[in-house]
Amino acid sequence: RLQDSAATTPWPVQLSLEALGAQLALNGTIKQPLLGRGYGGKLAATVPALAALAPFLPGQKLPELHDIRLAGQFADTGTPLPHVSGLTLHIGEVS
Repeated sequence: RLQDSAATTPWPVQLSLEALGAQLALNGTIKQPLLGRGYGGKLAATVPALAALAPFLPGQKLPELHDIRLAGQFADTGTPLPHVSGLTLHIGEVS
């Protein structure tokens, strides 16, 4: 089924990452995984303190931002960039 390009039943996709207190979750579906087409879903991310991610960005000075939350929905439109909707960004205390 994975290699059947004529198949139309969407595949479920679930991705969760966590590093240094930051979390990223992606839940959605993709109809043609081998072609990267027909995808859609929701993304949510939280970062308690941006400075904690400094090891991933050596040499970069990160602002003292806290309680960062990002959420949104995305969908394949057949163009190079996906359609993004319901995008929200929350930034809490700034030191």
